[in-house]
Amino acid sequence: IPLVTETVQVVASGVAAVAHVAEYGMNIASTAMECDDWNFEEVKAIMEKRFSEIDRKLDKMTEAMKRVTEMATKTYDAVEKTREEMNWGFKNILTTLKNREVLPILNRMNKFSRYFEEMRNELSKLP
Repeated sequence: IPLVTETVQVVASGVAAVAHVAEYGMNIASTAMECDDWNFEEVKAIMEKRFSEIDRKLDKMTEAMKRVTEMATKTYDAVEKTREEMNWGFKNILTTLKNREVLPILNRMNKFSRYFEEMRNELSKLP
């Protein structure tokens, strides 16, 4: 039943849309028939003026969007370059650490740390 209901709704909305378009089309046609005494050249001039104003505003917004796009592209390129440099730096650091054999140094540091911890524990047990 839900499928049938949805289908009926879709069909009904389509029929309603067509009916509204037809109704408004008839209204426009009847209005045009009644407006024989209008000066359409004057209406055309007013519409051209408005359209040229809209075109001017759109051109201005398009230019602004171009500038924003250029700035965003420059920022993205700078971030990407920094990311690549950081990636190279991290790889360089890891390679250096592997080449220096850091493990013995870390082992000695851990031994010192354990030694001092054991000494602290022993000192805390003293009366």
